[in-house]
Amino acid sequence: MFDKSPNTKKILAYAEKKYNRKIAEVLLIKSASVVSGLFKEYPRMNVINVAPSGTFKSQTDRELSNIFSQKYLLSVGSDFTIHSLYEQHYKKNPKVFMNKCVIINDMTLLMFSKADHTLTRLIHGLAELLTEGIYIYSERKEHLEIKGKFSSIVNVTKEAYQSHRKRIINSTWGERYASIFLNLDELDMEVLLKSKREKMKLIFDDKKFDKLKDYQMDTDLYSYRDRIYDFCIDFSMRNDKGLARMHDHIEAMLKAHACLNERKNLEEDDFEFVELVAPYLIDNIFEERYDIYRLARRGMKPVEIAEVIGFTTDAQLQLIYKSINRARIRGVLPPKKRLIPNPDAFRPSEEFKTIIEERIE
Repeated sequence: MFDKSPNTKKILAYAEKKYNRKIAEVLLIKSASVVSGLFKEYPRMNVINVAPSGTFKSQTDRELSNIFSQKYLLSVGSDFTIHSLYEQHYKKNPKVFMNKCVIINDMTLLMFSKADHTLTRLIHGLAELLTEGIYIYSERKEHLEIKGKFSSIVNVTKEAYQSHRKRIINSTWGERYASIFLNLDELDMEVLLKSKREKMKLIFDDKKFDKLKDYQMDTDLYSYRDRIYDFCIDFSMRNDKGLARMHDHIEAMLKAHACLNERKNLEEDDFEFVELVAPYLIDNIFEERYDIYRLARRGMKPVEIAEVIGFTTDAQLQLIYKSINRARIRGVLPPKKRLIPNPDAFRPSEEFKTIIEERIE
């Protein structure tokens, strides 16, 4: 596995020795996000790391500083507004958001510390920056403009993710991120905590990556379009994202992994990386949603789906109906097919045409 990806092997070997395999894979995902910050054009690989409090979200961000040159990273803290980004960062250096990975340590603080209108302006401003590379704000005599091309990593507790899912995660900003769920069981935590004092001393014993580049891969991405689309359908249902957004995420993942390993072309390794990401896309609080989507896409009715997944109550059946309808609205599932009427059945008779013509005259 990853025979043509030496940097991937280095990251996984280091992090697995220091933590465990799950955290190593999440660190690799975040590493690909860092590299995508170098991309000249959208899409880039943006990641929301969802995990319970105290499960190494911030620690994996700190590890990025051990693996990558600081020139690729920009931490903006957890409590800011679009105006403070301008005043404290952009105004001092107009290139501060160019070719970086912007890290937001705690989305929970970001959400709870803002008035509604301030938070709305912030998330829409960040959404425009992530895709368009520019945000312009004008009101009365006030005018500010921020330019940047960057990827982004955001950490959030699972509780905050669930509480603010509708407002943040399903917003135009949240849609531009792939949600990565890290679930550590009690045994994982026991091993990590017992070995913490000894293993935290381990350091990345290779040189920091500081000569990474953006390579043009449009031809490769086009040649693999059918395979990418197959991933897209499955990942869209896993991560509860529309097909178009998930297509962007997958293309960014493939390209980012290739660039991380300093390759100009896509290889099978890059598809192995995408497969590695797959298990982390499902929220284990409602794993049934993925099953509901898959069965609905096969043409099964809600009652049939309920029987397959073991839902027995009316409330559970209603949940299936709501999940399917919501998925259709969000583009996760195709619109409900409607019967196309026979056009001849609505063709007016000659008598009807005569009556209408007489009325017009």
